[in-house]
Amino acid sequence: MVTNQFIVRVLLFNFCLLSFHAAGQNKGVVKFQIENDNGYFEVLVNDTLLIKKYQDSLPEGNYTAQVWSQGYDVKDADFTIKKDSVTLVYLKLDRSTAYAAYNQSYRNYRIKFHKSVTVPVCVSLGFAITGGVFMIRAFDLQKRINLDIANYSQTPNPTEIDLLKIAVAENNKKYNLMRTGFYVSTGLALLSIATTIYTSIKFKNNIEEPTYSKLSPFNDKMTLQFNGNGAAIIFRIG
Repeated sequence: MVTNQFIVRVLLFNFCLLSFHAAGQNKGVVKFQIENDNGYFEVLVNDTLLIKKYQDSLPEGNYTAQVWSQGYDVKDADFTIKKDSVTLVYLKLDRSTAYAAYNQSYRNYRIKFHKSVTVPVCVSLGFAITGGVFMIRAFDLQKRINLDIANYSQTPNPTEIDLLKIAVAENNKKYNLMRTGFYVSTGLALLSIATTIYTSIKFKNNIEEPTYSKLSPFNDKMTLQFNGNGAAIIFRIG
């Protein structure tokens, strides 16, 4: 079913084509210099024609425009097109209050995310790595102890036997220390993993990521594009 909006836009389009045809020989160029951070903007001319580029050719006359960019307030501008001349339109857009609030909300969201997810994950990883280091050192010490015990039973030299006894005793102390460190680190790693799972699930269920609409306020307006063979119109139906 054809909507009233569709019919209105067709009538507007026909009117624009007649106007452009009548003034086809009296055109000028408009160049937009819009100061914003993202480099993208849209210009709605006379509440009818949507321009999404830095310059365009328009019939001579007076125009009222609205300029928008994501994260900025819509700003009005008036300009006049003269035949065979270039009109420069400069505007500095202002950040919207809604976008500033979104940025602050998103920063708060990321801080809570790091506290609930990133930090527990890093702590769990740290304990796991520490436990792995203790395990490797304990394994190396055990190999030395076994080697010294084997040498102890084979050497007839009393001095060497005494040195091996001392080495085995010292390495046993170190081995017990490394083993204790491994058990403690592994226990803390498991506890941290459980805490990470709990805080991550709690964060996901209770904290919602802020969103900001990227939809243009001109998305239901038509865009008129000219080429060497004629004109093309782009607009939404309904």
